Amino acid sequence: MERARALSAFRWGWPLTLPMCTNLWPLPPVFSTAARMRFEARNPECRIQISDYRIRGQSVKKFIGAQHHFHENQNALDWANRFVPTPERLQLFDTIIQQIGKTSLPAPHIVELGIGPGYLAERLLKKIPNITYEGIDFSTPMLNLAATRLAAHMSRIKFTQADLVNEDWGAKVSRPVGAIISTWALHDLGSQENTRKVYQTCHRLMASGGILLNGDFVKPEGTRHDFEAGRFPVSRHLELLQEVGFRGAHCLIFLEQELENPTSAQNYACMQAIV
Repeated sequence: MERARALSAFRWGWPLTLPMCTNLWPLPPVFSTAARMRFEARNPECRIQISDYRIRGQSVKKFIGAQHHFHENQNALDWANRFVPTPERLQLFDTIIQQIGKTSLPAPHIVELGIGPGYLAERLLKKIPNITYEGIDFSTPMLNLAATRLAAHMSRIKFTQADLVNEDWGAKVSRPVGAIISTWALHDLGSQENTRKVYQTCHRLMASGGILLNGDFVKPEGTRHDFEAGRFPVSRHLELLQEVGFRGAHCLIFLEQELENPTSAQNYACMQAIV
């Protein structure tokens, strides 16, 4: 019924608010690009991920991206409940944890950027007992969710609220820092330049031997589809890391790669670099 109401509203241009509207697509081929744009204008929370369909016999490429409302309590909770780690995502977590565990860090303090509900932090703190942890996020609801999840480890934790784009978040970080980690976060900064600035700050915060591990959504090489600006190829991530002074930048793992029919939850990789 919800899908039928949404499609009817989309066809005739009726106003509609659907927080879970990402479940309504792909759209049938009767909708024009103009109709899609009218729907998005009336419903900004419903950023459409277009699956392949045909308009007047022409194939349309996908646009891969997502929009979040993490400053709203219910939306943050809904996202956390939907984003329960899959086996592939746990593999990414374990890749990061293994690298930290086998690296001789200049300090035992780990900083995570964009901590979300604390899934990675929980696994990290359980598996490596001799570290301290600092979680940075711009979303108060996400910080609250993480605090609840990580209550058993609070003696080793500091939470910091910061905007990675519009403020000097590095000034808030406890020193010294041995490693900076992140998963599925930096693509939301919206551009390569913003990601570059974050990489630059990360390099500045760590002493020689510090390690950066960024597991994030990327645009796979060879796809014909369009991706939001924050999702760009691994090769460009490695270039940015080298440009700001990191050494040994390389890709550790690429998971759920899909070129022909990708979704916004696929195509993520873990990049590593050393100060």
